[in-house]
Amino acid sequence: MRWIRLYAALIVLPVAACTAATPVPALTTPPPAATTTGPVATTTTGPVATTTGPAVTPPSQQATPPAPVRKPSPKRDTCLGAVLYTFDPGRAGTWPRPCIEVGGVVRITPHGPWDFGVAPAGRVDCFYEGGTHECRLVGTGAVTFTTSSARKLTVDVVAAVSPRRPSTECQTSGTYVLDASYGGPPWAAICLRTAVTLRIEHHGPEGVTASPAGLMSCRYEAAVRVCRLLKAGTVRLTVVNPNETRPLTIVIVR
Repeated sequence: MRWIRLYAALIVLPVAACTAATPVPALTTPPPAATTTGPVATTTTGPVATTTGPAVTPPSQQATPPAPVRKPSPKRDTCLGAVLYTFDPGRAGTWPRPCIEVGGVVRITPHGPWDFGVAPAGRVDCFYEGGTHECRLVGTGAVTFTTSSARKLTVDVVAAVSPRRPSTECQTSGTYVLDASYGGPPWAAICLRTAVTLRIEHHGPEGVTASPAGLMSCRYEAAVRVCRLLKAGTVRLTVVNPNETRPLTIVIVR
């Protein structure tokens, strides 16, 4: 039994020596993570821009403003048709400014043959007889009549409109006969609608011209020239006879 105990001692001794020679490191617990009780710091890469004015919308996102509403210009419903307008130059107070369609007639009476003027002269065709100046309106625009008292009457001449206004001074239908034979008083300007036929009698095949061209078309046969009125405008008809040239101004309206 003794040798058994000795043998056991020999076995335990190396094990103890080995155990004592290699120390086992002590286990260490890592310290707890540090905690902060203050506010968390936020990192920014640049200064934050702030604006104090109103926000600006990019042009591509801006709403298109509505187009302005244009009111149509008022019509001159106070204008008269191609009528006879009679005016007394002795009238006191403020004189009117009438508006009359081309082809109408302004009659100024009573007035003597002198100290009477019209400007511009190309917009009227006037004649005088028995204390009366009678002027056919043959062109559009303002026309000013100056009387012997130096007072002025201004008339606004406008083109004919549709629907038609009452126009007592323009022939509207049928045939207008012009005697183109030699002699006689000067012809006063006339106003004809396109539905009227112009018939020029007692004249040969030559010596009749119209200016401007294109407003009327004529056909000649046996000393008679029949003319159709094609479109609105003012035409000057010239008839040439031996030793005489007679002009006629025609206002053509629709």
